[in-house]
Amino acid sequence: MTTATRYWLFQIPGLVITIALLFGLRQWVDFPIWAGVAVMALLVVKDAILYPFLKPGYERDVKTGIARLVGGRGIVKQTLEPEGFIQIAGELWKARAARGDRAIVAGSRVLIKAADGMTLIVSEVNTARRTQDATWHAAEQ
Repeated sequence: MTTATRYWLFQIPGLVITIALLFGLRQWVDFPIWAGVAVMALLVVKDAILYPFLKPGYERDVKTGIARLVGGRGIVKQTLEPEGFIQIAGELWKARAARGDRAIVAGSRVLIKAADGMTLIVSEVNTARRTQDATWHAAEQ
């Protein structure tokens, strides 16, 4: 199910309650039909305008915490033999070289493969790709 579908399905109860109230007003105080249609149109327009702002709240499978770092890249600040520290977007994180990797020296660029608790599992990135990869600029800042 898409995020937009989820959002609109959550709007249905409020729209149904509004319709019920408008029918009640129509019966009790002779509320004009055109005014009821205008109220419903305004509610739908309001929901459409708010959707871009509320969309993140309706998304699923959003990675948070350390899981959001997996797949990202960083720079080794303290040699990983096998553990040390890497820098990702200005933050220092404890990291461990992936099983089978040799020690990764400070200054090397690494790819985050997984997370084990609060420790990142990383492997060194091929140095030939460094010059081609524009994402390093974001990791260095």
